[in-house]
Amino acid sequence: PEIWNGVTLSTLGSDWVNVSVSKLCGGQVTGPIKEQWLIAPGKMKGIVYYYSYDTPDAWGFPNTFQGKKAGVVRLRLGYPAEGLFGNCVICHSVSANGTMLAASVAQSGDWSATYDLSTGAAPPPQIVRVANPRPFMFPALTPDGKRAFTSGAGDPQFNITVIDSTIVDTSTGAVIVPGLTSLYLPAFSPDGLFLAGTRLEKTSSAVSLVNNPGKGRLAMADYDGNQNPPTVTNVRDVVVSTNNKALGWPSFIPDSRAVVFQEGGDLQSKSNVLAELRLAQTASGSVNQLGALNGYLADGTTFYPPNGMAEDGQHNYVPTVLPRPIGGYYWVMFSSRRSYGNYLPPGATSVGSLIRRKIWVAAIDLDHDTKPDPSHPPFYLSGQPIEADAHRPFVALEPCKPEGASCESGADCCAGYCRETSRDASGLPVLQCVPPPPNSCSNIDEFCLTPADCCDQTLLCILNRCAIPTPPIY
Repeated sequence: PEIWNGVTLSTLGSDWVNVSVSKLCGGQVTGPIKEQWLIAPGKMKGIVYYYSYDTPDAWGFPNTFQGKKAGVVRLRLGYPAEGLFGNCVICHSVSANGTMLAASVAQSGDWSATYDLSTGAAPPPQIVRVANPRPFMFPALTPDGKRAFTSGAGDPQFNITVIDSTIVDTSTGAVIVPGLTSLYLPAFSPDGLFLAGTRLEKTSSAVSLVNNPGKGRLAMADYDGNQNPPTVTNVRDVVVSTNNKALGWPSFIPDSRAVVFQEGGDLQSKSNVLAELRLAQTASGSVNQLGALNGYLADGTTFYPPNGMAEDGQHNYVPTVLPRPIGGYYWVMFSSRRSYGNYLPPGATSVGSLIRRKIWVAAIDLDHDTKPDPSHPPFYLSGQPIEADAHRPFVALEPCKPEGASCESGADCCAGYCRETSRDASGLPVLQCVPPPPNSCSNIDEFCLTPADCCDQTLLCILNRCAIPTPPIY
């Protein structure tokens, strides 16, 4: 870790890091293998909430799901994962600001609940518990976590009848707006202006989710939370499958101009379901195949992971996007059954093995609408227990910090500004969250309305924060 930190902290986005590795075995030297890397000029921030059906014994989860220890796991980026919930609290969603979690409880009756993440406690305190029809099972949460747009059906592995979506108050469970178009596995955009989901077809009679024609229709809608009651209008298809594929699990890019989604034989992530991730532009409906993310070289035909298409291909599922750009990129987290070095090699662990399902992370260029493939090869998310599976990684920001709290950048602060306020005994700067400085421009990650508000005029303004453009790769 010390060497890695030294390398990453001493480079800029355009500095090549030269890496070579040699192997000494039985007196024989093999190599060196040489590579050049570019390091994105930023630090990953946020918390990943995922659920696992086979958690480590040390977490003390009871056997509540088919003899397995199932629950939601919390992984602060850069730290080891920790158990958040046991008792099969799963099928969850998290608000973009990291303050609210909504989930279903599969083994303790037919109910769901919301939880307050702002305290940092494990498990977090429950806010409200609501019985059937479990409105907090895979809902879309508004960015502030105050409302939920409910999913138009339940868990994708079961034959569940399509129902209307509704808007629900997450603090009381009260339905605010009933009878809305059924969007399955919905998601809000980080700015709270749009919804996306699988558009299910509902008739006057009960309609099963299984083989529903709507599974091949990815739709979006406009949302106005300032109206009383809030409105959902202009529901329209973004992508309609032409080859009978299931389209689902959408997650908006922070600029709201595109969604990442799963396309496959079904909406599950079981070993017999083949699926890959795609990027759809919300205005035009054009779909990018995200070749590098899914494991293809630039020619689109060569598959690069070490064990080939039969072993590692088409096993990518359930993406979510970090709701803020970092280092010139958007960051997608997803479940994958691809092999991983000597820890999860073929033979020792088959694709069907539960522990092969892990979280991977890939970058997407900010100018995603101008490139044949804006994605980059994914990397394994460190901190996951290697002996446990990982599914539905929902990445959110950490709850923001008040004025006077320590910070690393404006991304940490509720007011949007992080500045040096003093020096410690060794002369290092002390950074704290401060109120908006008068007559001052904004640094990276600090508040902006337009790029003109940023001190560096080459910066972009995305979701009211100054952000660097995607660095060029030469």
